[in-house]
Amino acid sequence: MNNIFRNLDKVGTASYHYQVERFENEVLEIDLAELKYSEARLYSFDLTGDQKKTVTNYMSVYDDSPTGISRILSKVYMRRLFRQASQRQQ
Repeated sequence: MNNIFRNLDKVGTASYHYQVERFENEVLEIDLAELKYSEARLYSFDLTGDQKKTVTNYMSVYDDSPTGISRILSKVYMRRLFRQASQRQQ
């Protein structure tokens, strides 16, 4: 993982045989076999508008130096910075 605070509009994509959104949102333990698709599905991973705003605000205060990023990571609940998965049409 690199440049997590740059290229905020970049959308990553990957193919998985699992229901990524359900796995992300599942509160209880779940058997992975219940999440498996027979064929891989394409997912995109992007930041919401609120996430972009949060990162931009923190970057304006702390900058993107290793020290600044360390300060940001110590102040923000990491889960708030995870990109959101959504299934795409192939």
